[in-house]
Amino acid sequence: MSVIENFIQLITEKNLWEKPLLLKKNEFLVNEGDISEDLFFVKLGALIVGVEIEEKQQIIRLCYKNSLFSSIDSFLTKEPTIYSIKAIKESEVLKVNRNKIQLIFDEYPEIFQELLVELIRQQSDRELDLLHSSAAARFDRLLKRSPQVFQEIPHKYIASYLRISAETLSRLLKS
Repeated sequence: MSVIENFIQLITEKNLWEKPLLLKKNEFLVNEGDISEDLFFVKLGALIVGVEIEEKQQIIRLCYKNSLFSSIDSFLTKEPTIYSIKAIKESEVLKVNRNKIQLIFDEYPEIFQELLVELIRQQSDRELDLLHSSAAARFDRLLKRSPQVFQEIPHKYIASYLRISAETLSRLLKS
């Protein structure tokens, strides 16, 4: 079982999840400028985490069934986030507040370190994705790392995440 699966199991066993949030397609879970001290888990549906750069939405994270995510900047600093989180399908999301998570970290300090390592690894993987010069290399890395994303997320969002056109994604999917 992965560190994230263990962490989710602990939150569930300790009954720390709040009432599920039901989001409609295109509904925002978190808006840029919000302070979000919550960690989220997708039970059903799909969401995107993005940031507005030069008046264009840049997708930095795709969240789908069994994904754990947050507005990491705000979660860690308790300051307004630069990110927005939006449902791209009808979604059911669980949330747990940072203060409740701290109870787990106090009881299981090794979990915090393991989660931090996993988050850094995921961020490093994403940075490597963006550094690859070819669309095919970025596509291949995503396909190897998260093949289920192609069943869960509409292709226009995957293309945006990969920084490629929808046409290029379609061509890569066919090859």
